[in-house]
Amino acid sequence: MKWTNSSLNRDRSQATKTPNDFRKLRQQASLKTQGRGWGTCRLCEENGDLRESHITSKFLWKVTGIIGNKRKFSATSTSHPHLSEPHRQDAFKEYLLCDRCEAQFGRYEAYARKKFFGKNSPLLNRPNQHYIWTGLDYRRLKLFQMSLLWRMGVSSHPYYAGVKLGKHEAIMRSMLHAEDPGEPWQYGCIATLLSHARKPLVAFFSQAERIQLWGHSCYRLALAGMHWFTFVSSHKPSPTACELFLNREGSWLLFHGEVFDFPYLRAQVMELRARDKAMGSQNSREDNQIS
Repeated sequence: MKWTNSSLNRDRSQATKTPNDFRKLRQQASLKTQGRGWGTCRLCEENGDLRESHITSKFLWKVTGIIGNKRKFSATSTSHPHLSEPHRQDAFKEYLLCDRCEAQFGRYEAYARKKFFGKNSPLLNRPNQHYIWTGLDYRRLKLFQMSLLWRMGVSSHPYYAGVKLGKHEAIMRSMLHAEDPGEPWQYGCIATLLSHARKPLVAFFSQAERIQLWGHSCYRLALAGMHWFTFVSSHKPSPTACELFLNREGSWLLFHGEVFDFPYLRAQVMELRARDKAMGSQNSREDNQIS
C-alpha cells in the first residue's frame, strides 16, 4: 500500500494511545491469527469478535471434492477477470459474523449437508427425470437458502459483486436474525440438478447473476451441481412459480437438466475449457524452456 502525506498527517494528529488501546490492538492481532477479527456482526449488528466466515458454505466446496487434501482449484471471476485466482485451496472467506450468529448458520448448514449429501440424496442418486423431494424441514432448509444469498449480498469480495440486494438486504437480515423463513414465495428458489453427458455434475460452481424471470428479479447461479433461481421481489410471483418453491409441507420440485441447456453456463464452460487449454500450453512451453 502506498502511504500519502495526508494519511501520515492524519496519523500524527491522533491523540496519544492509552494502555487500553494497545491492549485492544494486541487482542485484534491475536484474534487474526486465530482466523478471527473485530467489528460489527452483519447479522445481529453487535460489536465484538468476528469469525472468518465462508461466504458460500464450506461443505458445498469440500464434499464435492473441490477443496480438501491440499487440492487446488481455479476461481475465475467474470465480473473482475484480473482478480481471478488459478490456485486457491479454500473457498472465499470474510469477517462477517460473531460466534453466536456463525453457530446459527452452522445449524442450517449441518441440516443441508445431511440432506444434500446423505443417504438417498437426489444430488448423489440422480433421478432420470424431474423429482419431488419430500420429507424436508421447511424452516431449516429455507433459512439455509436465504442465508447463502444474503451472505453473498453483504460480502465485499469481488467474486460476489453481482449480488446487490438493495432494500432486501435489510429485510432478509431481519428474517434470518429472527429465524423466520417467511412464506414460501418470499425469496423462493427454483432448483435444477445439473448433469453433463448424462452424468451428475457435482463439482461445478458459477458466479451469481441478477436477471429478470417472469417479471421478477432473481439471482441465478450454480452451486455444487445444482442450478438455483432465487427470487428477490416484493411482490408474490405467479402461482406457477410458487408451485416450484420449497413449501411448508416439506416438498420441493427439482428439475433435471444438462448444463448445456443453460446458454450462459455453456458459455462459461467453453470459456473455462479454452482458458485451461491455453494455460496447459503455456505450462508446457515453460517446462520445455526449463528443461
